[in-house]
Amino acid sequence: LDLIKYRNVQTVVPLSTNSQVRAAVTSHVTERTLPNNMRHRMAWFGTAIGTPVGDESDPTSIKGIAASLRNELCLVINATRAKYYYNDPDTREELSTVVDGSFIAAVLAAYRDSFVYPSTTLLNKTVAGVELYDEDYDDYYSEYQLKQAGSSSVFIVESLGGVMRVVDDLTSDNSTIERNNLNIITAKHYIAKDVAAQMDGTFKGRLITDSASYTNTVHAYLSAMFAAYQRAKIIESLDTITVEIDPNRRDTINIFYSYISVYTHKYTSGTYALVV
Repeated sequence: LDLIKYRNVQTVVPLSTNSQVRAAVTSHVTERTLPNNMRHRMAWFGTAIGTPVGDESDPTSIKGIAASLRNELCLVINATRAKYYYNDPDTREELSTVVDGSFIAAVLAAYRDSFVYPSTTLLNKTVAGVELYDEDYDDYYSEYQLKQAGSSSVFIVESLGGVMRVVDDLTSDNSTIERNNLNIITAKHYIAKDVAAQMDGTFKGRLITDSASYTNTVHAYLSAMFAAYQRAKIIESLDTITVEIDPNRRDTINIFYSYISVYTHKYTSGTYALVV
């Protein structure tokens, strides 16, 4: 983890199901994503083969692991085993091996990172690379087990004849809708990094000869950036932008922005009546 501490990394996936490794990676992404560090990244975790969906009171179960993390930067996958096909490097014969949940997490994370659009949702998407086991249906993919896992904010997939389909792309933090949705978090990280880069690239090194004029210029620049985010459908709309010179450090510009996120339609609620 020290090797990637200052590198431009957005996703960390340990190919391990060890709890100490999971704790170390969680600490890493949390610390690196702090505003003072601006190295926004997320962690994807899988579990050992046969790990039960279980209950939140059991810290070794899938639900228990997700509940113990409760972090918008961390995702826990419900699938624990899959078949991975590869070609023997010498004979070119197609072979297969069984992989655990950490490998499945890596496949999902790589698929997510293949999208340029930061607000991409994985909901209902089918993901190639591994083949799930249909015989795991009762333990992991039945409606009951999917609801159980989802209620603890586990990222849930199902097997459609072995094909992996995303049922709900949840982070492990279900304290708010915004913290629970992967596409909202990835968009937030994209904007934070882009704003920092654009501000440094455009304004760092300029002389502030007129404070009021300078803050107005920065404000107009940020407004144009968020208008571009809105046109690109990265945000729904802008809420607030403020720009001021720090009264204690006049070489520092304090900015604040807020916006309305792009949400995913996940549920439909309503009533019906029969007309007779």
